[in-house]
Amino acid sequence: MNLNQRSQFEQLPAELLYEIASYLDFKDLKNLSGVNKTLRDVAFPRIFRHISLPFSGPGVDALNEMAGSRFAKVTKSLRFRVIPSVINVSGKRELRTGVVHPIEKIYPRKEYTYHCERRYLPPNITYEKVAEYMSIISEEQSKLPRGNRALLSLATTLQQFSALEEVGVDWRLKHADTYGLNVVISRCRKRKDLCNKHLLDTIGKAINLRAKDNPITSLQLVSERVWQSIHWYPELDLPDEAFIAIRSLDIQSHGSAIGMLVLRANMPELRSLKMIVYDELDLDDLDGLCRKTRKTLNVLHIETEVFLYHGHMYVLLCNVQACQEIMTFLDKLGKDMSLEEVKVRALDRPEKDMGLLESLLRGESIP
Repeated sequence: MNLNQRSQFEQLPAELLYEIASYLDFKDLKNLSGVNKTLRDVAFPRIFRHISLPFSGPGVDALNEMAGSRFAKVTKSLRFRVIPSVINVSGKRELRTGVVHPIEKIYPRKEYTYHCERRYLPPNITYEKVAEYMSIISEEQSKLPRGNRALLSLATTLQQFSALEEVGVDWRLKHADTYGLNVVISRCRKRKDLCNKHLLDTIGKAINLRAKDNPITSLQLVSERVWQSIHWYPELDLPDEAFIAIRSLDIQSHGSAIGMLVLRANMPELRSLKMIVYDELDLDDLDGLCRKTRKTLNVLHIETEVFLYHGHMYVLLCNVQACQEIMTFLDKLGKDMSLEEVKVRALDRPEKDMGLLESLLRGESIP
């Protein structure tokens, strides 16, 4: 765009400029914001429709500042990051440009990512560095709002984001950061101070306190795959009405964490459930959830490695035809519900094999 074209573009009515900006992608909007102040004012409301910030003291402070700005009226989705991007276990510091980061969408849904489980630390990484990293996390967590007064304050802040519909929670660790955490998390276990517990407790209560006439309707939760030796999740203290308005739940975690949250959270309006399960998905848990949401749930996506049913594991990488109990269960579940969209996937398993399970969940008759 030359100077003459830019001048003509800037002279367009403001309403038309905002309309044009609504059709631009995230990259073009960022480029547009760097031209001058006029075009920055046009681009920023679109750029900050989806934002990400750390779930920490500075993050909450930044959220309070944004609540008093024009962005509070345009932000559609908000993602909390649990792990502060300050330092990783290799000692490499990351460049921080600010607490709040605009993002293209709340988070890109990824396919299965399995990590090689190793019981030793990689070269040049010591347990001391791992402990240092986790101590930073613990320090950040200690700054989080605690008590009813602090939670009411956070809920009031969220209430000022009048366009907010979606909240995401991301407590993923980078692959390199997972090495050696068995030592550190064993200490966290004794202190009952795991990041995901405090985060979910606080977010759940804050959403619960948000005004009912302006509810959060979509929730996305992502955790990283961890070793079975540190596979532990504390009990959650969720209010009964915390997620009562949630219509869409997108969760990526271990099966036990999914069961812990899904079974304890009351979601009578749930319409879409998408799950990526790192290990086994307990079908008894799935059955309980589906029965509670039978009249509303119409989208069900499942990506897992193993089905757990009545205490028995069924590996989907094996012959699907051999899993007669699983097929019988899915057939009954499909006939009890009216699912419009179904997806079942397993790592490295051909989609055509998964089609049989999907047909059962759709209530179709299988010859």
